[in-house]
Amino acid sequence: MPDEIDTSYVAKFEVDGVGGRPANPERKIRLALKDGQPILSVILCEGCYPASFVLMDELSDRFGELVFKNKFGVYIMVYNEQGFVIAEPSSEENKRFSFIDFYTRSKIDYETITKTTIEAYAMRLMEII
Repeated sequence: MPDEIDTSYVAKFEVDGVGGRPANPERKIRLALKDGQPILSVILCEGCYPASFVLMDELSDRFGELVFKNKFGVYIMVYNEQGFVIAEPSSEENKRFSFIDFYTRSKIDYETITKTTIEAYAMRLMEII
């Protein structure tokens, strides 16, 4: 689990903006409890409504890291102490993910992590779902 979640992260691969807004690689991630349930909120841009993800306890246990999921089927998984992998499985046969990204606070991870690395990490989760 990242040692300090409530902070800013940088999106490595996302290039398009949200809702017509220009792309901004900064993401704010917050962890809170709602009715005793851990909720991870990702704020994509200033003025954007946060994307909320619910902790998937059983899936987290089987995966070995915390896994959160939102109502749209997007998963956010703890990758290491500095970041998360975000993945949306694709419904297309020839495509693994509709969307995949890496949010990090680590300059070294930002410079060295590849899309192939995070896809392999996310595939581990897809194999147990």
